[in-house]
Amino acid sequence: MSSLDGTKRTEIRTCIQAVPYQRSVGGVGDERVYPPLWGDQSFNIGAGMARTYTAAAFVKRNIPIGFHEQFPLGQGGLSDQEAVDVAAYFSGQPRPDFPDKVKDWSNGGKPLDARY
Repeated sequence: MSSLDGTKRTEIRTCIQAVPYQRSVGGVGDERVYPPLWGDQSFNIGAGMARTYTAAAFVKRNIPIGFHEQFPLGQGGLSDQEAVDVAAYFSGQPRPDFPDKVKDWSNGGKPLDARY
């Protein structure tokens, strides 16, 4: 699980803002380079990326960009815990609802990292 304290939240905010996956704007000006991580135009709470561990796998492989010389853009390089912390931070931000969520896990088995 996430181990967020005040200092860690600041580091995570800095990490997220340092890459073009930023906040609710999702890009520069009116042009979106990448989809926003939260806000009205982001993925809804039912999306895979809204789940902390799914998002952490993506973060571990792709954020931050330009961190080192490996991979096409030098992305990756965070520890497993750092990736979970970053994912927990942005997956916990406001995002659109998923109206059909009532149909999910009707037989139980809800994942621990599901938002609803």
